[in-house]
Amino acid sequence: MTERKRQILQSAQAVLKKKGYAATSVRDIAKSLEMEPASLYSHFSSKEDILKLTCFDMASKFDRAIQEINTLYFDAEQQLRMAIKEHVQILTIHLDSAIIFLRDWRNLTGESLSKFIEKRNGSGLVKMSNQILQVVALLRSNSHWKCPNLITHFDQTT
Repeated sequence: MTERKRQILQSAQAVLKKKGYAATSVRDIAKSLEMEPASLYSHFSSKEDILKLTCFDMASKFDRAIQEINTLYFDAEQQLRMAIKEHVQILTIHLDSAIIFLRDWRNLTGESLSKFIEKRNGSGLVKMSNQILQVVALLRSNSHWKCPNLITHFDQTT
């Protein structure tokens, strides 16, 4: 991706975060960039193209994080700590994208929606959540673990 396209994507994500996908028009995005809508179309084929790129990119970030955690950490407590840390870090570093990913993915259509649901369900986000639950289950049986309140909290929410 060119630097200009990356700048356009970041500005578009800021507008989408603020207004939401349904309330944002291509004209709104172009206005934030001080460009004509036709110029925006030379970089992205549609508003959904921006949404698709954002959602799939975030899913890939979660995938990479969970793969790294699974490769580097074998201890259940370390996996839990790192999974939480990575999850929060991804969400906070990429805040605009994260909000769009979590809130607006349902606006994808057709094959993009199907592929995203498939990727999301197999992505690091879902895997990370499932892994956290599995690690908590393992920790329940470990009487040496020093955070019993966390386990009690998970018992109350699951």
